[in-house]
Amino acid sequence: MVDDGSNDATQKVVAALAAADPRIRLADNTGRRGPAGARNAGLAQCRPPWVAFLDSDDRWQPEKLSRFMATAAVNPEAVLIGSDYWMVDRDTGRRETMLAFIAREMMPWWENDPLIAAVVPCAAIKANPEYLGTREAMLATQLGEFLWVHTSSAMVRLDPVKKLGGFDESLAQTEDIRLWLQLSEQGPVVFIPEALATYDITGRDVGTGERYATHDRDRKPTLYSTRLHHLELTKWLRDHVRLTAEQHRLLRRQTIEGHRRCANAARGTMLFGPFLFHRLAGSHRFRAILAVLGV
Repeated sequence: MVDDGSNDATQKVVAALAAADPRIRLADNTGRRGPAGARNAGLAQCRPPWVAFLDSDDRWQPEKLSRFMATAAVNPEAVLIGSDYWMVDRDTGRRETMLAFIAREMMPWWENDPLIAAVVPCAAIKANPEYLGTREAMLATQLGEFLWVHTSSAMVRLDPVKKLGGFDESLAQTEDIRLWLQLSEQGPVVFIPEALATYDITGRDVGTGERYATHDRDRKPTLYSTRLHHLELTKWLRDHVRLTAEQHRLLRRQTIEGHRRCANAARGTMLFGPFLFHRLAGSHRFRAILAVLGV
């Protein structure tokens, strides 16, 4: 268990649990390092070949670990195993599985957008959800703005994660997406189409609600910071991942749209400089200049 600079009774509670069960250990961060740093601190303490994550506000089904370990036993080359999961928003009462969300929200968009339909293998995913674990589907669905892997419903092989340097601590968001895509290049990824975890999405994108009540202001996500991180992710994909011509066309369109979203979010928070930059960058005519500048 990792304590990322908590200011409540976390350490006292964990100490009592560890006293009763030697399998429990507390890894204390040096200060607050955010999600990536906290996970890396935990990875540094790990000894087994496989590591599963559980964020403090999420839940596992009782059979989650046994199902994952059984899957690992029959997939000895796998580097990442993930499953379906429940998505729960306590503010709105929303509760649906990730696969149901893809079928309801993402699939109609993917199938009816010509640029996305040319990239995302919709028919293969609908025919067999396990296809989501392929490298093709992982990259394609990320280009389609929804990669299925969630940290609390993922288990990774420790050696390749360490080889990649763990989670990128320079990122406050999207650090997990980058690692999942990097791992998919290291070996097989397996998707289990069973909801074996619960992902609490309440207030997550904009840093509101009980979850963020005690967070420092500079650690709370905002709509602008969330959209900016996802825009930066598109640039990372452009610079670090080999893409087909169709994927490049989609990524260019998503980059322009990402700048427009950032501009709208910046305008809402009175960030005039970022608003002006993203407004210009979201212009098709201005993209040629930015491409020359490498922006």
